[in-house]
Amino acid sequence: MRHAAQVLKNENQQLREQMKEFIHSKTMSIIQTQAELHHSLLLKTRVLNRTQSDLDKCMKHKEEMRSEMRRLNRKLKRAQEAKQNEDLNLKFC
Repeated sequence: MRHAAQVLKNENQQLREQMKEFIHSKTMSIIQTQAELHHSLLLKTRVLNRTQSDLDKCMKHKEEMRSEMRRLNRKLKRAQEAKQNEDLNLKFC
């Protein structure tokens, strides 16, 4: 009976050691996966920030171009009005 109890105790100890190794192995695997995901997230965040920065620059440039177009349209309109006035003045002179 004592021998059977000792065998069970030894098997129990071996199973505990195997479980500890298994848990350690899985824990290390999870930590490695977390590190890889964190690194990937950092890289994607950098790309996203750079993309957002480029988009912001494009939007600013677009607004500058719209402003310039409005300025040129006003200048063109004034030139056309001046030409019409000049044409009218020549007609009546």
